[in-house]
Amino acid sequence: MKKNRVVLVQPMAKFHGSDADKVPPYALLYVGSALKRAGFEVDLYHGDNSEDFYRIVGSGHDIVFVGFSAFTGEPVVKANEMARQLRSDYPCIYTVLGGYHASTMPQQSLTTGFFDVVVEGEGEETAVELAGVLSDKNIDCHKCNLTAVKGVWFHDSDGCVITTGKREYSDNIDYDIDWSLVDLNKYVHSVGHLGGKSYFYIFSSRGCPYNCSFCSAAFLFQRRYRKESIEHVIKTYKWIIDEYEVDLVEYLDDNFFVDLEWAKEVASGVARPYRALIRADRINEEVCDLLNETNCRSLFMGIESGNDRVRNDIMEKGITSEQIRGAVKMMAERCPQINITTMFIMGIPGETYEEYRDTARFAMELTDLHPKLLTQANVYAPYPKCKSYLEAIRLGWDAPKHIHEWSMDSKPGSEIRPIWLRWYDGGTMMHLTLTGIMFMLLRKDDGFSGIKGFAKSVLRRMARFRLKYDIYAFAAEMHTFWLVYKLWVKKDRGEMNG
Repeated sequence: MKKNRVVLVQPMAKFHGSDADKVPPYALLYVGSALKRAGFEVDLYHGDNSEDFYRIVGSGHDIVFVGFSAFTGEPVVKANEMARQLRSDYPCIYTVLGGYHASTMPQQSLTTGFFDVVVEGEGEETAVELAGVLSDKNIDCHKCNLTAVKGVWFHDSDGCVITTGKREYSDNIDYDIDWSLVDLNKYVHSVGHLGGKSYFYIFSSRGCPYNCSFCSAAFLFQRRYRKESIEHVIKTYKWIIDEYEVDLVEYLDDNFFVDLEWAKEVASGVARPYRALIRADRINEEVCDLLNETNCRSLFMGIESGNDRVRNDIMEKGITSEQIRGAVKMMAERCPQINITTMFIMGIPGETYEEYRDTARFAMELTDLHPKLLTQANVYAPYPKCKSYLEAIRLGWDAPKHIHEWSMDSKPGSEIRPIWLRWYDGGTMMHLTLTGIMFMLLRKDDGFSGIKGFAKSVLRRMARFRLKYDIYAFAAEMHTFWLVYKLWVKKDRGEMNG
């Protein structure tokens, strides 16, 4: 019997502050839509409930393969565990892994994971070709010859690892999405701290032309930037925005403002207030006018470090502190209504302790320049194949040798231990965690009033005092704030009853 159904899975990775369950699983949507156009039946699962997943798998007799898409960290660990259980319960079903981790660590994913095939690179064309081969074969032995499929890794009949080489990226990414694959009601969601406004995430370009040493996109796309046509972005999303009465959108692009005219036309066409990521060196009077004209509500800006040597020699960001100050000042003057979230990385390989302290000082300076500026700091996470990942290994970090060991993220309280730092000791992780917590308190204008406003003002002063004088002992008030904040986030995202 010819098999004709493909099941695509994106495991849910939940950690503090994440709303990953509210972001449409775009990788699966693009691949699933391509498979449906090719005539295959597609079921998509985005979650972490085993019963729901197995309900979709059913008897498994009609399944060509089960494909997992996962990023490095908890998602790929979960994907591997799901594949292990699936192989135990359904030994004749092919399992496939794609996504960032598969593309950066394909051989390790194949040899230490529970996957028959690993897809390297973008999967729209590869998945269709793979399904075409597997649907016509008796795959009980898991020894199907896949040498004709570009962009895959697998074991041959002798158990040797075979790769068919990378598939070239397509210049045209105007891929249509079949939205019937998901329930859009799950992804158009309300956000409490935004007054209950309905919110939706949009994905409209791939890659980034810059070369930051810590960034996964720099390795994965090799500084190649591609964007959908203006018409295609509007056609893909405008009907959702209108039909579901979306109030606010966020563009998930690595850098939404690479092409200013394109960004202006897209934002104007979607016609909703929005949030997006921008580089500080893109801010000028023209851009400020564009932001005001297109009703931008919030910007994310990667500052990364408060030290020029770290930011530019180590991180290869290519932006000076003076440029950042100028951008923040101009935003405060010309776009004072727009919130700015600045993002910092702590503990990147090669950073000295005093340079790390420069980041705390710079964060405080920026919040003095702009009352609506929020600072966020995460511990550096060594994502595979990035330049800083290789430097971390050179400095003594023992990179995971097995796919199940990649459980990591850079949020406060994570599993990362930055032993690549010369100043690392047993208390370093707690120190960095407290810095991340205190950064969240530096913003001047949070819109709080009454007792909340008073409490926030007191905590802000305490955080500034601690950061200024490098005092981390007896920080009970910061740990209390962190616990309260996590409860607030859950309530804000509707994860608490009552």
